[in-house]
Amino acid sequence: MNDEVVVVTQDRARSRTGWVGDPVQVVAAPRHNQQPTGSVTVLSDDPKVGLLLQDGARVQVSLRGEHLIGGRVTSWRTEGTVNQRTVTFEVCDDWERLAGMLAWPVPGSPVTDQSAAEYRELSGPCESVVKTLVAENATRLGLPVTVAPDQGRGEQVSVRARMDVLADLVAPLADTAGIGIAVVADQAGWTVDCYVPQRWPTVLSEAGRTVTDVQVCHRRTTATRVVVGCDREGVERTFRAVSDPGREHSAGVVAEVFVDARDLKSDEATFDDSWRARAEERLAAGAAASGVALTLAESQTVRYGGPRGMHVGDTVTVDIGGGTLVTDVLRSATLSWSRDGTTVTPVVGQRTDDPDTTLAASVAALARALRQQQTRR
Repeated sequence: MNDEVVVVTQDRARSRTGWVGDPVQVVAAPRHNQQPTGSVTVLSDDPKVGLLLQDGARVQVSLRGEHLIGGRVTSWRTEGTVNQRTVTFEVCDDWERLAGMLAWPVPGSPVTDQSAAEYRELSGPCESVVKTLVAENATRLGLPVTVAPDQGRGEQVSVRARMDVLADLVAPLADTAGIGIAVVADQAGWTVDCYVPQRWPTVLSEAGRTVTDVQVCHRRTTATRVVVGCDREGVERTFRAVSDPGREHSAGVVAEVFVDARDLKSDEATFDDSWRARAEERLAAGAAASGVALTLAESQTVRYGGPRGMHVGDTVTVDIGGGTLVTDVLRSATLSWSRDGTTVTPVVGQRTDDPDTTLAASVAALARALRQQQTRR
């Protein structure tokens, strides 16, 4: 396997217990502002199997001296015949820490006394807002989470939190503001920090021999007008709307959708900004989307990871053929190392034909809608 890839095993306290020296396969899937995952496959008689089967076992994968993914083993399975049986351990990255915290309206008070504010409201640079939410709720839970010093990066954002899952709350903020969020473990606990993606300078193409395969998918426009319903019920509701005439002209369709935002009150000072932000979010979700999956031909000048390599979150331009260029965010990458070789498959833009991604987005949207319904009561 690639000597630049290091796989370390840890116990539940994040102490190193060893390293996997001869895996059958290692797969890492870093993702920008989403849940990264991975897996490690070893022969069933590998001495590290016992360590990985322990409750709370963890795996850290690094590439070219940089952290790639790391987290707890969530499941395992065996395959093959007696003499060549393998065990595959699935790994869930520590990003899940953000998915395991709620953003309380009054994080400094006990759960029986949350009446001081209906929402936790914050405004400012995205990094400042994200780190404040993480710090106060990690402190509330007594978790060993360190928030890296705030550098005030990212565009200005506003947020209203009321028992929202922290990951669902901060990921869209970071995405819109142009920064990324990372959670990395050490023996003391977990560190949450932000990063600023870069623009990759080289156009990737089959003709330029920087990629060996390109797959493109596209999804049509599903929303051109958004109606937002605010305030209470029935005739007491307040409605607002936005539209995108340019999108309607280019798509040749009028597509109107509704957003239930009864948690927004028309007599609040921030009402105009709040309903418009909710509408723009839904309008963006209904835009036409394209995604490009490509197999990277790694070299000394074009590679994933390391000080000079591309990373998730970077803006990448791909020539998909015929001189057509697609420029978008490198949302995710699947890196696979085995005894047969290395495969690196970045995904630029939104991969609309990936059932796992589509299902995850649908489940997240449904869960968010249900939470909003519940917290409005």
